[in-house]
Parts: sequence; structure tokens; C-alpha cells
Amino acid sequence: MVASIIKEARIVKGYTQKELAELSSISIRSVQRIENAQIQPRSYTLKLLSAVLSIPMEDMVQTPVAEEPIIVPGTSPKIILSVGLSIVAVLLYWAFIEQSAFPETAFEFLSGTAVFSACLTFLLYSMWRPKSDR
Repeated sequence: MVASIIKEARIVKGYTQKELAELSSISIRSVQRIENAQIQPRSYTLKLLSAVLSIPMEDMVQTPVAEEPIIVPGTSPKIILSVGLSIVAVLLYWAFIEQSAFPETAFEFLSGTAVFSACLTFLLYSMWRPKSDR
């Protein structure tokens, strides 16, 4: 918000970024970064820019509105289910490998692990994908 106010005021006054930097005694790089909203200027810098651009400080300093966190309904149960399902699946796969003679070679072990991972990934994806994709 501050970035657009400063940029618009500079353009209205007909200043280049270099001229604004010289008039306000701040670096041109700082002016560029402020206008691109890469940095939030300190109050001292805002006072300088306010004076040069004839903008009331009240317009430049706005109290940020506290945003409430966005909570997607049903997310917590999905997270708990995902973690629990993953742990149970890994333990079952591990038990299967321990009791059987299945992975006789490293290739069989890695192939089995890849298939297991793909199945688990598909299961979690189908649980998490948005309802509009179903």
C-alpha cells in the first residue's frame, strides 16, 4: 500500500526515482525497493518522503488489519489421518519384509518400496484433492 502511494505521488509530482532520491537524501536503490514493495520503509524515511511528496503521514502510515488465519474445514482430521495412515502403512510394509523372503535382491526391495510409495501417494492424493477435481 505504501509503495503504490509513494509511486503515484512521485509520478504526479513529475519526479523520476533519481530526483526523488536526491530531494529526499535517500539512495535511489532504496526508492526503487520501496516502490517495488521489496522493503517496508522506516518511519524516518517515510517522513522524508512525506515532506518531499507533500503527502500527509497519516496516508502513508496505516494500521495493518489483523488477519485471521484461514482454516480450511476438515483439514485437521485429514492431517491426522495422513500421518497415522503413513505410519501404519510403513510399519505393515516393514513387517511384511521382515517375515517374508520377498526381497532377495536390492532391486526387489527398491521395486517393492517404489510400488508401496506410489500406492501410499495415490491414497493420500485422493484424500487431499479438492472436491471439484473428483
